[in-house]
Amino acid sequence: MQIIRLIWKCSYCKDVVISYSNISHEMNVCECCKSGVDLENGYQRGFGDIEEISRKENIKGAWYSL
Repeated sequence: MQIIRLIWKCSYCKDVVISYSNISHEMNVCECCKSGVDLENGYQRGFGDIEEISRKENIKGAWYSL
């Protein structure tokens, strides 16, 4: 199972947050707590207003765009 890295930005406070799929049951939230993402292998859930900046998969130690 590969690790996915999602870099996203909150549309309210403009905070940039990184979420990883290999960390189970962790809701990453922005500074203002109006947006958040729980990224896991197989699903993603979130709230608020997020803007996806980058989504990459780690294959043998290197990050590749999905």
